[in-house]
Amino acid sequence: MNGGCLCGNIRFSATGDPDFPHLCSCEHCQKRGVG
Repeated sequence: MNGGCLCGNIRFSATGDPDFPHLCSCEHCQKRGVG
């Protein structure tokens, strides 16, 4: 799995299955996700 912040300054990679999958619920992500 690969991921990171919307601005691109932080990126990460992980292997294996996630223990606690989560979608960010901050106002910034909520605004970006609508459309």
